[in-house]
Amino acid sequence: VSPSSVYLDATKVSIVEFTASGGDSNYTWSLSDSSFGTLHAANQTALYESATNMGTATLTVTDGSGSSAAATITQQ
Repeated sequence: VSPSSVYLDATKVSIVEFTASGGDSNYTWSLSDSSFGTLHAANQTALYESATNMGTATLTVTDGSGSSAAATITQQ
């Protein structure tokens, strides 16, 4: 998953695009804590729209064969 980590300003809403590559292309996306933002995912791309909360969340993408990769989202 790219980027593998992002640092966002928690005082404003930001949008970040994440991209998955490799593996079986049937990707599913998940966010460890939805209070940090909203995930809009389709195929190999996910848009993350942050909320104005401070902390860290993990974005995970899993391919059709069960392999996964994660990105860290830090909002300060």
